[in-house]
Amino acid sequence: MGPRGLVKSSEVSGNSTGIHVHDRGQVQQCNAHNNNVGISSVGDNCLITMNTANFNAIGIALPDGNKCTVSYNTASNNFSVGIDAGAFFVGGSGHLVTQNVALGNGSFDYAINCPSTVSNNTSTHGFPASYLFNGTTCHLTNNN
Repeated sequence: MGPRGLVKSSEVSGNSTGIHVHDRGQVQQCNAHNNNVGISSVGDNCLITMNTANFNAIGIALPDGNKCTVSYNTASNNFSVGIDAGAFFVGGSGHLVTQNVALGNGSFDYAINCPSTVSNNTSTHGFPASYLFNGTTCHLTNNN
């Protein structure tokens, strides 16, 4: 999907990347399972919200781009990482990661490239054990 694309109420399974958007792309109320990467954005100012990304290698990934919002998602039982906001790929930063639930993922539930804002998320082993941070000055509040 190109810039400003909207993917809503879709189900994807068995792909290298389940759903992929670019600049100002939005993925909402989708179910991505059994993919290499469930949901991905490589653009700036994306919105990834109210999705389920389970049983992928990586649930939700932002390998490039800046200032995306990742909110109200569930990313569980992914082989490597539940939600990767740039830390594994050393991608962009300035993301808002809030109100997500990530449980039972392989390496970490959350991998965040700082500076970003990370608030009100739920994880398997709580904060900071289930979180990986790359860089400095992330703003952290009420994560468990």
